[in-house]
Amino acid sequence: MRNKNGFLALSLILIILAVVSAIVVSVSLMAIGEGKAGLFHYYGTYSLSLAEACMEDALLKFRTNPSYTGGTINFPQGSCNVTVSLVSGAYRVTTTFTYKNATRTIEAVVTRTSKLNLSSWKEK
Repeated sequence: MRNKNGFLALSLILIILAVVSAIVVSVSLMAIGEGKAGLFHYYGTYSLSLAEACMEDALLKFRTNPSYTGGTINFPQGSCNVTVSLVSGAYRVTTTFTYKNATRTIEAVVTRTSKLNLSSWKEK
């Protein structure tokens, strides 16, 4: 009878160990996933900041040069693409910046009189 109790106790300990191990592995994998999601969110925020900086630079170039049609603006962190197009009497300026596979695009609509009038600024 004593051997049956020992076998039962050992079996119970192994089952509990397996369940606890499964829980630990699940929590670890969730933590890794959350870390990756947080890092990608950071990359997206960083890309957005640089896309906005690029837009400000593009609008400054467009203000000083009415024939500016866009191109590439280089930053120490990377480069962004700028396009300027005339749509229904307003200029649509679009900037796109990618940082570690996180791409953000900003679109601004401006009209030109004696100065630039910004009518919209949004993330696409």
